[in-house]
Amino acid sequence: MLIESLWRYPVKGMTGEKIYETALMPGQPIAGDRRYAISIGGDKVANSPAGTWFKKGHFLQLMSHEALAALSCVVQGDHLQISKDGLQLLEANLAYATDVAAVESFFSFYMNEHMPGRLHGMPKVVRLDNQAFTDTNAPWITLGGSASIEAYAAATNTTPDARRFRLNMMIKTDTPFHEASLIGHDIMVGAAHLRIVAPVGRCAAIDVDPATAKRGQDTLSIMRDVFGHTDLGVFAEILSSGTARTGDSITIL
Repeated sequence: MLIESLWRYPVKGMTGEKIYETALMPGQPIAGDRRYAISIGGDKVANSPAGTWFKKGHFLQLMSHEALAALSCVVQGDHLQISKDGLQLLEANLAYATDVAAVESFFSFYMNEHMPGRLHGMPKVVRLDNQAFTDTNAPWITLGGSASIEAYAAATNTTPDARRFRLNMMIKTDTPFHEASLIGHDIMVGAAHLRIVAPVGRCAAIDVDPATAKRGQDTLSIMRDVFGHTDLGVFAEILSSGTARTGDSITIL
């Protein structure tokens, strides 16, 4: 097996960045992955201490806010750029309170325009520095096999697109769901030691086409009928540090 591509998703629910390499650190997610999230305006997030992890239901995310998929997001450090259809809509430095307020106002306007009634109040930008706003509060990364993506696409009559599943590391595989056989095993990615710990159970977010930002058919029911499960990808815990690069081989220990 080898790494086909690497991804990080700086803002929860928004488009990802394809990267060539990334440092893997014990007890850490991919650097910069899901560092930021935008709340739906609930008081619980607004009144909680900075750095508090919450479940995805508190945030704008693709399971219920597919309009996010139309926004292209690039984050370098604290510098955020948001564009749509090639047109830049917003530029902000998230280290400054005035810029954070501008981002919150942008999402309030955007969501009320495109998906009215989905906010509970003014959105709030939140950040985690040593964790990620993933669907688990454990600092794990995610891996998935290319053959699994292709099998899903064939079963659902969709275009194979790894972005639909928002995995950190895509592995070149020949057998669908081969990565699931690695659960409970340790692997080496370059000098980094990882342990595969659990499957990634899917939600309705995968019904959103990342190319069109449109929600399609219920593909979870198709997965149940065709595959007997709704898992695609696996969680991995980083046990020792190293650098992962596109094209690196993966060794099962």
